[in-house]
Amino acid sequence: MTQLYFYTPATEDNAPRAIDPILTRADGTRIGVYSGKTQEELAQEYGEIGVETYEGLERLMLDFFRRPVQEIDIEVFGDALDVLPPEDWQHDAIGESFKMSEHLSGQITHIYARIGKRYFAFTDSAYLPHAEIMARVINFMEKNK
Repeated sequence: MTQLYFYTPATEDNAPRAIDPILTRADGTRIGVYSGKTQEELAQEYGEIGVETYEGLERLMLDFFRRPVQEIDIEVFGDALDVLPPEDWQHDAIGESFKMSEHLSGQITHIYARIGKRYFAFTDSAYLPHAEIMARVINFMEKNK
């Protein structure tokens, strides 16, 4: 059986947040594993409470934090490259990309790319392969000639 979680949905200013894994009692009542509280009791404390799988929560977090490709200058690219060791630094005939090794949350991180003498950044999953990063940047370049 898939583990479910009580969580607070995203707002304009706040990402969705897992509150407590759910334990289903023999009578069917759902309570938080750590809090021992029902969804209704948690709602009194936190406001709206949803139920989601871990994978669903990851998807909601990614949707909240994901940002589109934008062009940046060489200084921003260089600063990002120098601040921490890069994660998954890749080079090919098209360009280079790397991910910030300090993630925003879970799998979500800032991604940087260079094609020729142009530099780009966006926020997405750290599992995004280099080829997909290059494809997104090329798509951005074509739309913003």
